[in-house]
Amino acid sequence: MLTAAVVLLLVTTSAVSASRKLHSLRKIQEVLPPGVRNTSISLQECRHCLKFGFQLEKLLRDAMYRRRQLRDTVNANTVTNGAALRVLIYPYIPDLKGDGLKSLRQFITREFFVQSGIKIQVDGDPATTDLYTLQNLKTYLGAGPSAYDLVEVDTILLGEMVKANLLQPNPNPGIQVNSESFFRFAVDSVKYNGIVYGIPTLVCSNFLATLTSPKGSQEVDLIGNFRGSWTLPGHYLNGYVNKLGASTMDAGVLSNPPEHDDIVQKIRQLSNRCARCDGRNPCTDNTYNNDSNAMISDVIGSKKSNFLAYSEVIGQVLYTEPGVQVDSVIAPPLGGAGYLPMYTDALVANRNTYEAKKEDIKKFMKFYTSVLFRHQYALCGDMPGPNCARYVLPANLGFYSLVPSHPFYAMLYEVITKSGTPGPNHELYYKKDCLDGILSKALKY
Repeated sequence: MLTAAVVLLLVTTSAVSASRKLHSLRKIQEVLPPGVRNTSISLQECRHCLKFGFQLEKLLRDAMYRRRQLRDTVNANTVTNGAALRVLIYPYIPDLKGDGLKSLRQFITREFFVQSGIKIQVDGDPATTDLYTLQNLKTYLGAGPSAYDLVEVDTILLGEMVKANLLQPNPNPGIQVNSESFFRFAVDSVKYNGIVYGIPTLVCSNFLATLTSPKGSQEVDLIGNFRGSWTLPGHYLNGYVNKLGASTMDAGVLSNPPEHDDIVQKIRQLSNRCARCDGRNPCTDNTYNNDSNAMISDVIGSKKSNFLAYSEVIGQVLYTEPGVQVDSVIAPPLGGAGYLPMYTDALVANRNTYEAKKEDIKKFMKFYTSVLFRHQYALCGDMPGPNCARYVLPANLGFYSLVPSHPFYAMLYEVITKSGTPGPNHELYYKKDCLDGILSKALKY
């Protein structure tokens, strides 16, 4: 008999090495609950499922059936009343259900309660949460009534949080934060002065995807956003790294963009591809910056288009119109060196509450950053449906061997492993507005 975990290993994509598959298997065995870990199918059944391209996700859902039954019988109030931990998750992911991520937050509370028996309160409404101002982070990671024990943050602000004395260093020594388990750039991003301050959860960057839509009537050369105090500096950082090398990725040296006018020119050339016949350029006139749904609608309405966006935004297109096909994915053409700055989200612990709740905090960190939960999170465990995926990018390497029925993930993985390099984790917070102003003026946006 073969265990479910062994079958998961057997049906992984060929793009993943044997050693990586073995590592994934070990990680899966560690996190599967006993009732699922022992789930077995016969060798004959396994051969049958392999012969007919058995979907990995279906096997995993079947193996988790008993756990879902138990979770679904747990009332949401049962696991939040008298919560032992307060958790704030990263809220800027596709709200596919349109409920402000409420179903996802309830899924997390129930799933963790079933596994640990620990009650938690999970917040993170995208309409009311702001993780990109230091003052808010001081509140979320402070000692007052609005503070949380754990917060999932963008490490682009890690240095500022460390300097403000908000974070517990080495919050879970039991989790090996290394390049065997996580993308190397994600490991680098959660460190400041050589000390680990968080556990990587997600990574992100802009990708250029060529898409074909069955509902489109014309071809569009480029759809994407080039405005915003984080977005435009991000494009410049991409060009900067490709010109000067990945080792120069330190936002502290990016204070004077006009010194690198050739990078500005590459951004201009790329954004000009978005110009329409009537003279409009929705990539630069704030049309897409003010309404990301307009980008999605334009992609679906185009027979063929090149879409510059985060993977999860491209995923929203695929979710909204399942007939859209991803033909190819590359790093944005902002330089010839082939680097792609990647940004990392991480779960960090509030140093004000850590000692009193240390053991529960460690348990949630292990649960939330496990390969199994990353799989459930990315593949819509809170809202099961046929082939549903958020196309967020888990930081766990083991995840990518578990999604063979989602070829877009394989495309993204190939680009990331070939080109991914750490984005800045300090200084940019203070420089982004100046960078945005100088670049906008130089580009005449």
